[in-house]
Amino acid sequence: MPSLAEALEPADFKELVLKKVAEFLELKKPIKLRKRGAEVIGRVASNMPEAVLAGDFKRYIFTCTGDTNWHIRKILGHHLKTVIKNISKTFFNQQLYEEMLELLHDEDLMVRLEAVEGLIDSMNTKLTSK
Repeated sequence: MPSLAEALEPADFKELVLKKVAEFLELKKPIKLRKRGAEVIGRVASNMPEAVLAGDFKRYIFTCTGDTNWHIRKILGHHLKTVIKNISKTFFNQQLYEEMLELLHDEDLMVRLEAVEGLIDSMNTKLTSK
């Protein structure tokens, strides 16, 4: 059975889901709403094919990794572990490497630990074999 993301046409998905979630990620929104937005973005990204991640969706990932609150960055770092497992090494190097480096050098220890765990997990997955 296809996931909601797979069942919707890309244009519909962008219009129905991402547009609303993008509003949650705005810095002027309360932290609880931004946390929820980061959770949704992370979960959706974990199930997205590379072609979708490479498009507009990447912007939402970057928004989360650049948030001023460490909780948001940590949430996305947690979900990036799953994203990394589902993408090729080439895609990671070209599209997500810089964001992962940013998380590895984050000012908050919890965010850095989440990023380190993600890279360690990736070493044990197909990322090293593609």
